[in-house]
Amino acid sequence: MKTEKNAKSASGKKPVKSLFDEKPKQDDLSQLIADVKERPIVYGGIAAFLLVCLLAGFLWRANAVAKRKDIVTAYAQALDKQEPAERFAALEPLTQGVAKNSDEVIYMAAETAYKAGQYDKAKASFDRLRADFKSSPFTADAVEGLGYIAENSKDYDAAVGYYKEVQTTWSDSFAARRQPMNIARVEEQRGKLAEAIAAYNEQLQLFPGSTLAAEATAALTRLEKSNPELFPKAEPITPALTTPVTPGSETPAPVAPDTSTPSLDMKLQEPDLPADGTAPAASGQDVDVKLKMPELGGAATEPADQAATAPADGDLGELGDFPVTGSGSSASSKN
Repeated sequence: MKTEKNAKSASGKKPVKSLFDEKPKQDDLSQLIADVKERPIVYGGIAAFLLVCLLAGFLWRANAVAKRKDIVTAYAQALDKQEPAERFAALEPLTQGVAKNSDEVIYMAAETAYKAGQYDKAKASFDRLRADFKSSPFTADAVEGLGYIAENSKDYDAAVGYYKEVQTTWSDSFAARRQPMNIARVEEQRGKLAEAIAAYNEQLQLFPGSTLAAEATAALTRLEKSNPELFPKAEPITPALTTPVTPGSETPAPVAPDTSTPSLDMKLQEPDLPADGTAPAASGQDVDVKLKMPELGGAATEPADQAATAPADGDLGELGDFPVTGSGSSASSKN
């Protein structure tokens, strides 16, 4: 048996190890401990390097926090200064080598330099914001500041370009809503009144109810007084007539005919008979029989001199019961 095992081991085949055999792990751990004991300087140097890195990171972070705190303190102290020149002198050192999250410090320094009349330094800070902080909430105002500097130097084309850049690049910003006023002011300064009027009207529509809208309204009123030809009046619309109408030739409106049926109200005036009930003598006394004709439609009138035509006998009853005498003839009676 031993000879067979020796023969198999000599042939180069490794014996199969069990999965539950933990002896290799113990051997690796023992080997590591042995390596540390054999080369303690190497392993000590590795541990020291890692420790130094951790310590350096902690110190750098603590230094950055302290530096940031110092910048914020100096920034607050600089803003307390009232004079623009003194404020800029305190803010300018804070803009040198600051982190990218210090865009507010850079903008405030540029704005203070502009108020102090130091346009070159203001332009440098505004350009820095425009180039390095495109997503900053202060960049739109910085580009507007570049437009102000160009406008003050009479470079009107560059000024309009900066103002339009604010409108297109930062269209959702608050600064974009006031750029039509800046454009209108520049266009009016260089004599393009039609463009200025259009920009003033755009400002009215873009920001109604604001102080900018009030300024735009005042500017339009001023331009209308000085240049009324630029504000055409709307002509009144006159209706077109197909047929000329002369006075007195108007055709009256047709009157609808009265289709209602008139009621007949006829009354006979009985003659005055004697108390004994006898017929009047033929002494020339006339029996006055009057017929009350009904009122017909509004347009029909009863002639004054023509006698009215009596209705048929069927409408009046029997007329033979009353004596009738004619005018200018002898009296007659009928029972």
